[in-house]
Amino acid sequence: MVKRVCRICSLVSETEKQFCVECGTSFFDDGSQSTSGVSTVANSKATASLVIGVLGFVLFGLVLGAIAIVLSSMAKREMRQEPSRYNNKGAATVGLVLGIVDLIAGAFFVGAIF
Repeated sequence: MVKRVCRICSLVSETEKQFCVECGTSFFDDGSQSTSGVSTVANSKATASLVIGVLGFVLFGLVLGAIAIVLSSMAKREMRQEPSRYNNKGAATVGLVLGIVDLIAGAFFVGAIF
């Protein structure tokens, strides 16, 4: 076994594998490629805002729309701080749009009742 240290996450590992088991970075990448070597992940807040936005649209949810907007805003802020880390930027945008639509539809629904 060969002892290797990941240049991204600093994990020390005795392995014959070509990639870090923690972050997926190639041990043999010399950095000359245009990619950063950091694996991207889905932002859970963006995914949650998308799901809650869809549920709010189906249920005419004023509260769900507001939650979708807040989660989307938090996800977008995290994505601006670490732009190369997250791979689902579109989910945050769609969650925001659906949250706004939820608020408008919910307001019309409440207005129709009263």
